[in-house]
Amino acid sequence: MPSFIETQFPIARLSAESYKERKAGASQTLTGLGKWWGRKPLILVRASIIGMLMPASNDLKKDREVFLQILTMDDDGLWQRCGGEIPAIEFRNVASLEFQNKFFTARGFKQGLSEEDKDRIKELIWQSLSIEKKIFLDTKRRRSFNTKSEFDALPYSERIEHCVRPENVIGPTADTWLKINTHLNTSAENLPELILELGERLFGRVPRVGDSFCGGGSIPFEAARIGCQAFGSDLNPVAGLLTWAGINLLGSTPIEQAKIKKIQDQLFFDADKIITSWGIEHNDKGERAEAYLYCVEVKPEGCDYYIPLAPSWVVSEKYRWIVIWHKVTGSDRLRSEVLQVSQDELEKYKKKKGATISSGRICDPFDENRTWSLESIRGPDGLRRWTNDEFTSRTDDILQERLYCIRWSKSIEFTDERGITITKIVRRFAAPDVADLEREATVHKLLRERFLDWQSRGLIPSKKIPTGGEKTEEPIRTRGWTHWHHLFTPRQLLTYGCYLSGISNSLPKEGVVTVILKLAIQANWNSRLCVWNADKSKGPGSTEQTFANQALNPLYSFGTRSFGQLYESLVKPFTFTHVQSKSTEIKLIDARDLSDTCDLWITDPPYADAINYHELGDFFLAWYDKQLEKSFPKWSSDARAQLAVRGDGEDFRKSMVEIYKNLALHMSDNGLQMVMFTHQNPAVWADLGMILWAAGLKATAAWTISTETSAGLKKGNYVQGTVCLILRKRIINEPGFLDEVYPLVEDEVKKQIGLMQALDEGGEPNFNDADYQLAAYAAALKVLTQYGNLDGKDVEHEVFAVREKNQKSDFQIVIERALGIACDTLIPKGLENSWRDLTLVERYYLRALDIESRGERRQGMYEELARGFGVTDIRPLLKSDKANGARMFTPSGLASTQLGIVGDSSNNQIPARRGRSVGTSHPFASSPLRHLMFAIRETANSDNSPEPGRQYLRDTFGQLYWTKRDGFIGLLEWLSSLGNTDGMEEWANDSEAARILAGRLRNDHA
Repeated sequence: MPSFIETQFPIARLSAESYKERKAGASQTLTGLGKWWGRKPLILVRASIIGMLMPASNDLKKDREVFLQILTMDDDGLWQRCGGEIPAIEFRNVASLEFQNKFFTARGFKQGLSEEDKDRIKELIWQSLSIEKKIFLDTKRRRSFNTKSEFDALPYSERIEHCVRPENVIGPTADTWLKINTHLNTSAENLPELILELGERLFGRVPRVGDSFCGGGSIPFEAARIGCQAFGSDLNPVAGLLTWAGINLLGSTPIEQAKIKKIQDQLFFDADKIITSWGIEHNDKGERAEAYLYCVEVKPEGCDYYIPLAPSWVVSEKYRWIVIWHKVTGSDRLRSEVLQVSQDELEKYKKKKGATISSGRICDPFDENRTWSLESIRGPDGLRRWTNDEFTSRTDDILQERLYCIRWSKSIEFTDERGITITKIVRRFAAPDVADLEREATVHKLLRERFLDWQSRGLIPSKKIPTGGEKTEEPIRTRGWTHWHHLFTPRQLLTYGCYLSGISNSLPKEGVVTVILKLAIQANWNSRLCVWNADKSKGPGSTEQTFANQALNPLYSFGTRSFGQLYESLVKPFTFTHVQSKSTEIKLIDARDLSDTCDLWITDPPYADAINYHELGDFFLAWYDKQLEKSFPKWSSDARAQLAVRGDGEDFRKSMVEIYKNLALHMSDNGLQMVMFTHQNPAVWADLGMILWAAGLKATAAWTISTETSAGLKKGNYVQGTVCLILRKRIINEPGFLDEVYPLVEDEVKKQIGLMQALDEGGEPNFNDADYQLAAYAAALKVLTQYGNLDGKDVEHEVFAVREKNQKSDFQIVIERALGIACDTLIPKGLENSWRDLTLVERYYLRALDIESRGERRQGMYEELARGFGVTDIRPLLKSDKANGARMFTPSGLASTQLGIVGDSSNNQIPARRGRSVGTSHPFASSPLRHLMFAIRETANSDNSPEPGRQYLRDTFGQLYWTKRDGFIGLLEWLSSLGNTDGMEEWANDSEAARILAGRLRNDHA
């Protein structure tokens, strides 16, 4: 019996929920544990597991209804989730008498409790309640709407803006569970009970869910949270630690977390006491430093002074602080002056050439006509490589580093006119004075005294940066940094080392892991690679994270935080979340060597080096490798980069086949796998398809969920979704033959698209064009991967076969043909009667207009569509080929291009007609649709008089005009609707001309 996920998946709603979760930023459940790349949304993981366990019935709509009810994504579940926090008074009403007297008044919490205290009290009350009381409390959330009907009238994506995420409610109500149980023939009262019943029905036990590339830990964490046995493995120790922490730290009780918080407090205050005694963050004005701003400076050939480098010298736009530079008599170092200016002065300053480093060139701050290439400064031999015992530049280095600004603060108490004492924080920016530079020297001295001892104890990094890496080579090449500690200032190394030195052997594992993870998070926001953001939205200014992108980019100016500013981030507790299953296991092991059997494998494998996890993860691992070894003696602190699966060549394919063969071997016979990836290239699909085929797996379905939040913010043709490919073991290896495969693929593609169209809801489509195209690929894989070989060719031989450039495998040819079938099956609404008579290039143009009318602007989608129709050159048809701003030409716009156009006697430009010699032209140039578009243009240019357009068509086609007239009318009526579509305003004039011309052709008679 197929599972629910093999027959359907609520794409639109899951995409909306995934997007909402990703946009939650720091309030996502797992992000507080530490930085990782590509974590999959928890709601997607939850839905996938339930979809793989839930059986499909003959009633697809009822299946969908019940599936959404389980996830509280149905209309009633959404209303249950509508609203924000549960009011404090409602917690009081269900709390024990002891809690009521201790923490509450008649109206809510007692005064004096911090928000953190309130959250913990709520959590303790919540954990003490029965399921029935938890469900009751869920209904007390503050509502944003007066009635449910008012709420239900909104589209789903707007409704969830007013809802908490599914993970933050107890689950379906008792009435809803009755409906779920009736359909599934179960007796569950909550999600873990349902998981148990479905698992026992399928596998005879609680289902075991595994992920052999666990990364940030989303899959094992969510599996454990909803009651599955969870297994996670990875080569990378950072991934292993994050996954372990998700289950064991986020899943700990509030009491256990309170103990850990006490450890964190003690470590911080002990370190802060030492740092205060050193006097390295305080001055004699009663102020404490909050931030230190550094920059690189160089002395180019022919220049008498070192030039400080920065892209801007505005340090706080909101409070109008800027830096200006002065020459110093008798010195080759400039002096910084930090000023607070008026708004007018700030605007004038910003308009001036304020940068001293721009587009790789050094700019003289006193002579804008003098610039130097940064590459020429580095010289042909590059920069000197720093040694392990160094933590700052030497006096003879080409690139020097200097402190140029400090932000100070102090608390001032005063009494207002009401007699109330108010504490105010007063901040100022200042250039470092002599005492500040002496404090910098003290930092260097203190660090030098402790450096080797702290490295040996693992309190500061000691590892080398790997050479030859795509990302790790950047700091080596551009700055000469050879060890991970070079990415941190002496001040950062000293304060972090002081903090970690408080860790003792008596601390529990959970306490040590919390401390080192929190420090790793802080390292991301406080290194030499952190941009100082002076933007207004950042108030007085703030550092940005090291990994603002997936790279290690050394900067010419950067900001650092003082230790006094780190309390909240180092000591803030993790979010508590109840983890149902305690049957979990995390291993650091190569996926090829796994011997653990799982019922469901859900994996998000690395592909084509999209992210260099093994390189970027070392940034964090360098801070806690030795502590990791103490807490997890069986784990290796080496990322074992040489074993990492990466690249896209033969070695990569071989590794992937071995991995998925092993997972198939260690999977229940009736189990499933889900492979997630984010590519839309048919060659990539063919590659991955052959890998899974050779691994003994067969595809049964594929779905695309929108999971990325950055596509609308970044420039470029970014992938927006995650493809979820569903697989089972191929039990029987029957031979297949290409001549038999093609018609089967065609039938499967049409069947899959028909099923998807039937499930689409009016006003809330589940699928877009990308989904339909990916469904075509999946349909082809479903047919191909059921066979043991194809035309007698050995599967593994085909996977590893070396092909000439542009040579395609049989696998890829079939997949591309599937796309063509899909494109031909997806006829734009209103063109059903005309479609059969159109050429492929005409169909492409109209389908491209169709997807444009629905808001599609990604260039990649237009290129993908062209593959399906066999159109090799789409550039002449595109008015814009911007990555996320692609648009097709309108009739008037296209008629003025050089697409197969010749001049007539009046020098007007007209399309090439029959019999005219125009040389090689685009296949669209002489198509009937192209001539029809020119007729629209003639009509629009004649103040919407249809006669020139009608006459042009009659002259062009002669007697054929009469046989084509009905088809022209259908096309004109379809084009006439485009001008009324949102985002297609530039079609307004041509659409009106098309409408008028259609009316004239309808009334035309011989």
